[in-house]
Amino acid sequence: MVKQKSSSSNKPSVKKTVLIKKLFSLFQSKEDKKLRYNIVFAIVFLVIAKISNIYVPIFYKDIIDTFSVKDIAYIPFYLIFCYGAARIGASLFAELRDTLFSYVTFRSIRRIGGHVFKHLHELSLDFHLKRQTGAVANAIERGIKGIENLFFFSVFNLFPTLFEITIVCFIIGYLYDISFSLIIFSTLLAYMVFTVQVTRWRIKYRRQINEKESHAARNVVDSLLNYETVKYFTNEKVEVARYEEILKGFEKNAIRNQQTLSLLNTGQQAII
Repeated sequence: MVKQKSSSSNKPSVKKTVLIKKLFSLFQSKEDKKLRYNIVFAIVFLVIAKISNIYVPIFYKDIIDTFSVKDIAYIPFYLIFCYGAARIGASLFAELRDTLFSYVTFRSIRRIGGHVFKHLHELSLDFHLKRQTGAVANAIERGIKGIENLFFFSVFNLFPTLFEITIVCFIIGYLYDISFSLIIFSTLLAYMVFTVQVTRWRIKYRRQINEKESHAARNVVDSLLNYETVKYFTNEKVEVARYEEILKGFEKNAIRNQQTLSLLNTGQQAII
């Protein structure tokens, strides 16, 4: 009995792992060489952009220190040039990264969309009779948008930020004192723990919003597709009342979601 419970409780995590592997397997296309080259160069430009961004305040510090010296006899043009080059480099390579990776993202989305559409056509008639068109279309659209966000935030936000934080902690510990690095690391650790915990708590509200959105889309599409039937039975008021009831539930959950988001933002700012 215990083994069965533990195996069943692991099913969601196993499914998530399989899903993530399937998503990122789209990056491993041996036939599409352009896709692979774009990934490699996007990662290279990402690293260069992050390193350039780290050097911006270092050059700025050196400029201020130089001008702080009394009776200065020269203008540190080379430092000003390095500062400008670092700022431009951080912006330029970030834009090049986005440009290259946009091909990867939208090529992957195109493949996923094609797989989903093909899979829907391979399903039985019974499946489609039990599902409503609006809900299926809404789920596909939201799923594709979610995959786009997953690629962007995991590749360009999560891992690069951790990389940048690590380098910054080493630099500050080297230039000043290890206590400064520990303060930064502790603050960011508290920031991440707080963000993860509150976000997990907020997921239920986001799911309820998604359910209401799907319900609303399902009712709108199916009501309009069966316009003649609605008119024939003079059922307009019933359809409108049903739709307004769904929107009322959506409004309630959307307000809760916004309130919890405000709590998350306020907590993050308080930690910083």
